[in-house]
Amino acid sequence: MIFEEKEKLNRHIEYLRNNPVFASDLLHLLSLDSSSEGAEKIKEFFQELDLATPHAPKFPLHKGYQRYEERIKKIIQKPEVYSLDNLMRKRNYLSQPSVREGYEKGAEKYDQTCNKYWPFGREELIAALDIQPGERVLEIGVGTGLNFEHYPETSKVTGIDITESMLDIGKKRIEELGKDNIRVKKMDAHEMSFSDNYFDKVVSMYGICVLKDSVKALQEASRVSKKGGIMVIIDVVKSPIKEVALLQYLLRPIQRELDHIYLEDFPVGTIPYDGCFDLLSVLEETNFNVEKKVYFTSINWVAMFLSINSK
Repeated sequence: MIFEEKEKLNRHIEYLRNNPVFASDLLHLLSLDSSSEGAEKIKEFFQELDLATPHAPKFPLHKGYQRYEERIKKIIQKPEVYSLDNLMRKRNYLSQPSVREGYEKGAEKYDQTCNKYWPFGREELIAALDIQPGERVLEIGVGTGLNFEHYPETSKVTGIDITESMLDIGKKRIEELGKDNIRVKKMDAHEMSFSDNYFDKVVSMYGICVLKDSVKALQEASRVSKKGGIMVIIDVVKSPIKEVALLQYLLRPIQRELDHIYLEDFPVGTIPYDGCFDLLSVLEETNFNVEKKVYFTSINWVAMFLSINSK
């Protein structure tokens, strides 16, 4: 389960539907992810929230809310978006055509956007793999290859993605860096063409939460990698802080359609993602055992999980 307190969650959902302007405050709260006091401010907000009275915004109206107000109102009123099925869903939460279209559309500005909003974690990601000379590494959702510069020259890296325009940029990056130990392939992570036990290590950065069936894809990753091998993932995850997780879930259907709307100057519809991705419960259904967790923001909704393939 994503939440144990279903009754409490349902009261907040009903409050949001009766007070759509509540979404404006929620977007402001999520933007506190870069603040050292973000978690405490979110806790304080929900502690002071009176669900028995009409909502009076605590912040100025969020620009994203103002721009997409009518669309947000329609999204939150859909009966299915907060259903028990969606509450527990780990598979096929995002529309795959919209994921592919979004990344195709956003490919040109992807590097600039990532470096502005999510500059952390890349060196830590590759360092955590502890790549030894000659080891084969699989990167799932390689995108434009922002991790390429951090791979050691002695490694043998294969990156896969389904977005052609992202891969084109990745290929240019390989040439610019002179990294002949890296190759990229257009391939669906759910059905890889690699042989069993081919890779020594597996890595992914913001590539698992957008998959149609993340469990199936990670089981494929287990198949094509060696027993005892390390897998390191950095992704958006459901926060272990219950008030932040509540915030994430309330915004989840809005973010499914409008992605990073909480960032006021973000080009909506270019980098789709699941804003309340329960990666831990996904990993529990695979052969990967989590050995280490590192959180990168004060609200703990971006994390690095290091797991061991125990097949």
